[in-house]
Amino acid sequence: MLISSKKKVFSMGIGCLWKKNILINFNFGQSFLYFPKAYRNSVKYQVQGKYGYLSIGYLVKYDKKNNLYLSLGFGRSSYEAQGKFIIKSKFALPYTYILNSSNPIYTEWVFLSLGSEKKIFSFLNFYSGFCFQIKKKISRAKHKNSPFVYYIPGYGIAKNRYNMAFKLYFAYKFNFLLQENF
Repeated sequence: MLISSKKKVFSMGIGCLWKKNILINFNFGQSFLYFPKAYRNSVKYQVQGKYGYLSIGYLVKYDKKNNLYLSLGFGRSSYEAQGKFIIKSKFALPYTYILNSSNPIYTEWVFLSLGSEKKIFSFLNFYSGFCFQIKKKISRAKHKNSPFVYYIPGYGIAKNRYNMAFKLYFAYKFNFLLQENF
């Protein structure tokens, strides 16, 4: 991204471990992107919206402090795009196109996640970890007023049918099973 762009993302999630190895996660977030030069002819462009995804996976306890996991999930995003574009032609005067999606645009995707996490403090259930995701867009509701979608909250660059993401995170895990640690 260029220096003149602004991106704000807030995301959080909740998960549970079922039968010691089945991991179920629900994440949700909100995203805002202001990117004036998203396209060559754009003067202004911004996208804002909400997203959420649900995943189910398998957790492998590598040792007392390290976990590995593999999960499969489904994500959905609802967002609006706004922009201003200058359309030039050799045969006509420049035309200014204003994009304002008054109706929300919806996009859905599936993803595969591979991650690892480590317990940072042995006396607390505080973890840090990373996650690598491969996402595949499966649908996008198109509206006649929104042909220029550059960025999809939660998914990434809209023109890519596949996207990859690398996430670093910190997590605190509540242990409701007093007889056993995570």
